[in-house]
Amino acid sequence: MAEAPYTTVARSLVAVAASLGKSFSSRPVGAGRRLLQIKEPLGPSSAGGKLSRQVVTLSNAASSIGIGWLDVVNGQCGLKEYPMLKLANELRGAGPLDFTADDYAAFTALLTAELSGLGVTLTVDVVDTSELRTEKTSVPGGAKRRVDPVLLVLGGVVLLLVMVAVLLLRA
Repeated sequence: MAEAPYTTVARSLVAVAASLGKSFSSRPVGAGRRLLQIKEPLGPSSAGGKLSRQVVTLSNAASSIGIGWLDVVNGQCGLKEYPMLKLANELRGAGPLDFTADDYAAFTALLTAELSGLGVTLTVDVVDTSELRTEKTSVPGGAKRRVDPVLLVLGGVVLLLVMVAVLLLRA
């Protein structure tokens, strides 16, 4: 199979992804035995590094969980903190995570060490999950509220009548 015609920068992104994947292939995370996976660039070029962010996931045969991004060109990596991953997974309806906060912290420490050797700084994005409450997380059982279509039609008719009345009054 022929190698993809990557530019120099894109080729370096592929190489780093492969190297990290190999380093973590013997370090599964949690009961789900998830492995680090860094997505290759979408195309043969990273536009001189402008498109150098790569998606970072923890994956197993059943699913992948997006945990952040890696930008080797700019020397940065950002990961989501555990409570955010947990909430996002539940909102997707995927149930509880198959790794603990301690599993994730240990993985993050190992990844930080690996990335520092590449001159990449890892930061964990901390988000106050109380600010992320949505209808789905507030309603018991994650049920969605639905609006009766008849009410939508009636609301539209009332709005139309009000607009016609305003136009007639102006005339």
